[in-house]
Amino acid sequence: MASIDSYETKSGKRWMVQYRTPDRRLTKKRGFKTKRDANEWLQGNEVAMRQGGWQPESAGRMTVSELAAEHLRAKAINLAPKTAFAYKGYLKHYEKYGNLGNQYVKDVTIVGIEKFVLEMSKELAPKSVRNSFQFLYSVFQRGIRDQRILKNPCVGVELPALTESEPRFLTVEQVAAFVAAAGENEPIAHVLVKTGMRWGEMAGLLVKDVDFCSGVIHVRRQKTELNGKLFDSAPKHGKVRKIPIIPSLRPVLEKSVSGKEQDELVLTTRRGAVLRSGNERRGWFDNAAKEAGAPGLTPHDLRHTFASLAIKSGANPKALQAMMGHTSIKITMDRYSHLYPEDYSSFTTGFDALFS
Repeated sequence: MASIDSYETKSGKRWMVQYRTPDRRLTKKRGFKTKRDANEWLQGNEVAMRQGGWQPESAGRMTVSELAAEHLRAKAINLAPKTAFAYKGYLKHYEKYGNLGNQYVKDVTIVGIEKFVLEMSKELAPKSVRNSFQFLYSVFQRGIRDQRILKNPCVGVELPALTESEPRFLTVEQVAAFVAAAGENEPIAHVLVKTGMRWGEMAGLLVKDVDFCSGVIHVRRQKTELNGKLFDSAPKHGKVRKIPIIPSLRPVLEKSVSGKEQDELVLTTRRGAVLRSGNERRGWFDNAAKEAGAPGLTPHDLRHTFASLAIKSGANPKALQAMMGHTSIKITMDRYSHLYPEDYSSFTTGFDALFS
């Protein structure tokens, strides 16, 4: 049975509630200025215990930064180095914006989260804000799971709208000019344009990943560069996939793997080192792009170019999704649906023929 008793402090009379927790431990809640405040708290506490929403007072006494770090440690076992690096950056956001990191998780409100998002938005791009927020959302979901809080304060928060730029594509003529301008790096240009691989996937491609008998390239790994260090990891989202070897690419690959062992890299620098995007862009890529009439071109633009040329060649959306390694057909269609021809003639003729 709970009780409410008074006690004296230097600041005057205070009230204390003594009650038993759901596991029958006797505990106290002190510091109420009036008996009415103590009684209201007791009634709310008893309702929470009856409805299964009760939590010990100490449960939420962990800061957001502490809970986020705990969450990251738990997830780290399955994270690619690049993703783990990004998540560590989000932890710094919680310290920097809105003083969020120093707050107890039990004290964070939706208003506090909105302030955090607003302050981030003043300095960061919408995509960065959203990424940091999504990780924070998962941090509070962990807090719910661990019974530190009852609800997620991120729910209902407005986020800045994304201003996604249109993908950039090279024409067939520009592709030819880019490849020609690449000089001794022509094999790299060929592979990027004719496979749609990400730079890290191309840089991590091994001889044993090129299956000339089946006519496919197996994308099983990628090279990731962080702070100047290289890491081996699975492709983005862990999406291992196959890409068909286009006939014109076959002799390029055959020459590139000639005389190499199965575990050697297919494409390297002249000295046999791993291809690093920054070095190669400064060394030849950017100049080749200018000569092709496409200044500012990025390696990822060549991935988009592959997609556009694949569509023009008749690749259906599902095949394109498989070659690109997208996690869902929605991503493929959101990005490239406008490239598919809106030709309804074959549909109308074929559909009507079913009834004739």
